[in-house]
Amino acid sequence: MTQAGLGESMGLPCRQVRKYEKGHARLNPEHLSRLANIFQVPVSALEEPGDMPRDAAAALVETAQLLRMTKAFSRIRDSRIRDGLIYMLEQMAEAQEAPPPPDSRIID
Repeated sequence: MTQAGLGESMGLPCRQVRKYEKGHARLNPEHLSRLANIFQVPVSALEEPGDMPRDAAAALVETAQLLRMTKAFSRIRDSRIRDGLIYMLEQMAEAQEAPPPPDSRIID
C-alpha cells in the first residue's frame, strides 16, 4: 500500500502519513484505530512495545510489511518454494548483520 493509498483510506493527506512514517508526528488513538481496521489487526499489534524504544510510525510500517509478506507467503502452495524463500530471507538477514569485509586495497 502506498502512502497516498493509506492516507486516502484513513481520510488523511499523504503528507500526514509521511509524518507518521518518518516519526515527525505521533499517531493519535483515532488514527491508530483506523489503521488497525485497514490492516485487519488488533490495535495492540500497532502499539509500541513498552520496553522497546521505537517510534510508532516505524512499527506501523514494519507491521504493514509483515502483513503483506505473510499474506503473499500463505498463497504459495509449493513447500519447496516456501522453504527456498525462508532460506533466502535468512541468508539475506545474516548478510546484513555481518560486518563488511576489510578493505583489501593496498594503500601506499
